[in-house]
Amino acid sequence: MESEVKRELRLRTKGCTTEAEVKQVVEAMPQAKKMKYVYDLATEEMFDAIKLQSLQFIDYCESTGCVNDYEAGVGKQDALVGVILIATKMLQQQSESQARQEMQCLSEETQWGMQLADSISDHAVAIQSAADQLATLTSHYSAVLRGRRMGWHFTDEEGNGVPIDDSDTEQLRLDLDEK
Repeated sequence: MESEVKRELRLRTKGCTTEAEVKQVVEAMPQAKKMKYVYDLATEEMFDAIKLQSLQFIDYCESTGCVNDYEAGVGKQDALVGVILIATKMLQQQSESQARQEMQCLSEETQWGMQLADSISDHAVAIQSAADQLATLTSHYSAVLRGRRMGWHFTDEEGNGVPIDDSDTEQLRLDLDEK
């Protein structure tokens, strides 16, 4: 969706045929309006860069087979969860550093930056916590699957369980081998 500032700039430069004409129109704009455009542009560029990095990471994962084993037909959750854990930890450290830096130069004019840095830091902490929980749950689920392959239903996180009924065992093992 086009921002109001971009729309205005597009309409102002609609009749321009050269770069010099566009530059002249932009120079005639009030500084506050130009800076709104800079803000919109910087936000959009960062979002696009994030999307591009995501796509490049997917391509890397596909080309190296680090998250999918196509021969065995299974995904490698350990690799994905490991990447999530380290990425969230790194993000948390960076965001805490940004928040500290913003706090050091706090003034009335810098409050918006401080609010953003604080919010990023808070979200990074929440994501890190969720990643830790995801790793724990994934580990427990892996144990459950291993138990089933061995003919055992784990019933709690202490490792208690019951043998799998022999009538279901073979079909369950076949289903698990597909995962």
